[in-house]
Amino acid sequence: MDTPLDIALARRILRDYKEKSGNDIIHYLEEYLIYSRPSYTAMTEREKLSADIIIDGNASVSLIAQNILKYIV
Repeated sequence: MDTPLDIALARRILRDYKEKSGNDIIHYLEEYLIYSRPSYTAMTEREKLSADIIIDGNASVSLIAQNILKYIV
């Protein structure tokens, strides 16, 4: 699943930090920019090289399902 990191980050913050303070979110974002983002970027680029299919994480669920079905059928 190829989802832009800004969208993945926003989804994670909405999911995990719904009930946290602003300081918790700021701390998480600082760590994300320093450590997580570079690691995620390097990992996804390596994985894409050997992937059989890359799905656009921005697409609707129905379009994602259609693309997967086209690939496996």
